[in-house]
Amino acid sequence: MLPWRSWDEGRAEAQRSSRPLLVFAESAWTTAAQRFAWFVNEAAELRSWCQEAWVCVHVDPWQRPDVCARLRYEALRLTGDTGPPLLVLLDDQARPIVTYGTLEYEGSSDHPSLASLLRSTQELQQREPDRLEREAGAHASSERHGKSLGSIMTNPSDLATALVQTAGSGTGGFLSSSARPMPHALLALLDAREQAPTESLDHLLTTTLDTLERGGIRDQLWRGFHRASRDERWVVPHFERTVPANAALALVFARAGRLLGVERWLTLASETFSWVSMALDSSTDAVAADTAYYTWTPQEVRQAVTPEVLQVLGLHYHVTPYPGRQVLHQAIPTDQLDQHAHESHDVLLGRLATGRDQLRMARQQRTAPALLSAPGPAWRADALVMAYACADALGRDASPLHAITDQLARLAAAGAGDGASGTGPLPWFEDRSAVAHALVRGAISAGAASNDWSTIAQNLIAASLAHDVELDGGRRLDAAGANGLGPSARPRTPGDVLDHDIASSVAHLLAALRLAPEAASSARRTITQAYAGAASIDPVHAAAFWREVVRAA
Repeated sequence: MLPWRSWDEGRAEAQRSSRPLLVFAESAWTTAAQRFAWFVNEAAELRSWCQEAWVCVHVDPWQRPDVCARLRYEALRLTGDTGPPLLVLLDDQARPIVTYGTLEYEGSSDHPSLASLLRSTQELQQREPDRLEREAGAHASSERHGKSLGSIMTNPSDLATALVQTAGSGTGGFLSSSARPMPHALLALLDAREQAPTESLDHLLTTTLDTLERGGIRDQLWRGFHRASRDERWVVPHFERTVPANAALALVFARAGRLLGVERWLTLASETFSWVSMALDSSTDAVAADTAYYTWTPQEVRQAVTPEVLQVLGLHYHVTPYPGRQVLHQAIPTDQLDQHAHESHDVLLGRLATGRDQLRMARQQRTAPALLSAPGPAWRADALVMAYACADALGRDASPLHAITDQLARLAAAGAGDGASGTGPLPWFEDRSAVAHALVRGAISAGAASNDWSTIAQNLIAASLAHDVELDGGRRLDAAGANGLGPSARPRTPGDVLDHDIASSVAHLLAALRLAPEAASSARRTITQAYAGAASIDPVHAAAFWREVVRAA
């Protein structure tokens, strides 16, 4: 393995040794990290050379959200893509040079190999250090990559139009984020569709949700969705799961099912919501990646099921004689199975249900992936906000759900000690804003019995207004932490890109200000004006923020 340093250790060593930084910013439990560890372990020569020529830094998003937010910002600004994986090369002064966002570290027709990229960058530093320094400095000082959205969007149709312009082709989704479903962008499309249905909106929503439903990114044997995909068809996923993303996707399918009248989407939403509730009940924020747990060889399938269901399983899930491990995905939809077999439709559906149960029982004999809890409360608060909204969309009362109310009580306890000084137990903007939003939302549902939640939320809002955003001059910080990519956290200027992390945090703060009866509307307007000046490569990454702006308007 590589000798990984922490962010602070790596920056200091890079400056002392005048060596560039190779920064890997994914949690160890993700597919990206596991694939990178395997690749480096197999490439002994590359591993040895990296140790000599580069300072290798691992940044865990759960431990250093401030640094990861900044790295994603730089990746978005430079390339328009934030992975996964998020791998950034920086010079010895921690200024970004280039990002690398593919799991194909060996190289492909679309990407150079990681080894060739590292070698060419290091050779350039040795051969023309002044040129590399100029290029890195130019990247660091450039205002933005891409075009500004111009004026503030104030209605759902404006936001939907901007999103549709970035739509992918054939399989739905969005070109700038083809690896991830981006539920906030889908929710923005649903907002517009609810106000004014159009053929283009229905087509994009239907294509995207059908692909998600059928793809390997969805666990075809149980419930829930994986974090991201390695292909545009969402067939081969990154096998980790995150609870906030599942809560958001449950809301997407619930709203879409009602708006477009698709019953199976409502069923899928209910199943995903149940999985989210179970995860919250066990204080789980993520499930670690485990390729072997979710994939199958043809021999394993034959051993797990009875002979009469093999044909329909092979047709539906595209199980082929290829000897390697395969991802189950719906190659042939259930309503078309009888076109490929001699049995009746009802017989095939019965056998499919039997085969699915047999595969699920066989998989339960495997060692299950690890359940993980984030060290900070932002993820859980985000999941709770989405769970409340999903319960509303499904026509359920979330208040009696112990998984939700118990977690809100824990968030209240975590936020209770976080005073207006901004130095309490919630040190990050992501934590303060998300917890404030969750507590305000929970207080609305619970009524007078949750007055303490409202008080704690007000204190967190005050702390964020005092320390996470600067209302004078419209500047805003990356996070409440001290260090960005440079010597100190750099306030963003109106030309900077509004990336997904900060956009989500600002959206939570704006939502808390909107829902809290005591909140000052002037602060909300000032924050909206300040952040709306940010240029985004596309509105997909800032969809959560823009939804709040539209809702306020």
